[in-house]
Order: sequence, then structure tokens, then C-alpha cells
Amino acid sequence: MIGLLITTGKNADSNSRLIAKALFLCVPGSRILWRGRRTLRSMVSKARKQHMTRLCVIQKNSGEGHSLGVLQIGTASWSWLSPAIEITAVSSPKIAKKLKQSTCLKITGKRSKDLGALISHCNSNEKAESRISATSKRISFHLSNIKLLSLGVSYEKHK
Repeated sequence: MIGLLITTGKNADSNSRLIAKALFLCVPGSRILWRGRRTLRSMVSKARKQHMTRLCVIQKNSGEGHSLGVLQIGTASWSWLSPAIEITAVSSPKIAKKLKQSTCLKITGKRSKDLGALISHCNSNEKAESRISATSKRISFHLSNIKLLSLGVSYEKHK
């Protein structure tokens, strides 16, 4: 099974943490590890120790926006996957503390293949507990019938 470890940048703001929590709740089997002062290299090492093959980094860019990048982690190396997601707006009600992580995810929308390749989930024919809708300008996270988060986005190729 492919695992996803979610983290933030070193100086995470409330929006970075909110995005990380929504992603954690929607992606079955994912984990959050707050970065703190750790380097990206040490986060990759932690992901390997937890048998994770993806590391999702959510960070605040200089200026207003945020970005979401995903690393593919091999046994001896790692590389950024494309596309990177530039987040231009964050819209969310407050996420309740007692929500449990989903066991089944469905990704829908015109950019579902791009997002699915980044987080390596399995779309299920069963009734999904969570849903992520990915279009060219917006990504929305839903858990059961609760809308967790909506992001204004653009997709960029990693350099």
C-alpha cells in the first residue's frame, strides 16, 4: 500500500495546518507530522521509517499564497512529482475536532487524474466516506456530508 505523510513548512500558519488536516481526514491511511525545525531531508527520512512513499509538503509562499508539493520517496532517493499546486485562496468553516479519518476516498472533477497521481489513492466503487473534487481552479474536500475546505488553485509543472 502506498502511504502519504503530510507536513507543513517550517513556520506553518493556520491555513497550512487547516489544509493539512483536511487532506489527512480525506485520504485513508495518511498521517500528519508537523515539521517544526526539521529539514526536508529529515522529513523524507521520517517518511521512509513509517513506510510512506509520498510526502506532501504544504507551505506558505512569500506573499499571500500557499503551495502543495508532493515528493515521491524511493529507497535511496526522492523527487518532486508534477504538478505542484499553487493555492490562491482558502475558504473553510472551522473543522470539528472529533472528525475521524475516512476509510474510503473518491476523487472527482476534471483534474482528478492529476491529484490522484500525487496522493496515489484508490478510487473505490463502494460508497466513499470522503470526496475530493479537483477542477482547474478549485479543490474541495468533503468528509461524509461535511464540506471541510475549498481551495482556489492553479497547477504548475515542477522545475
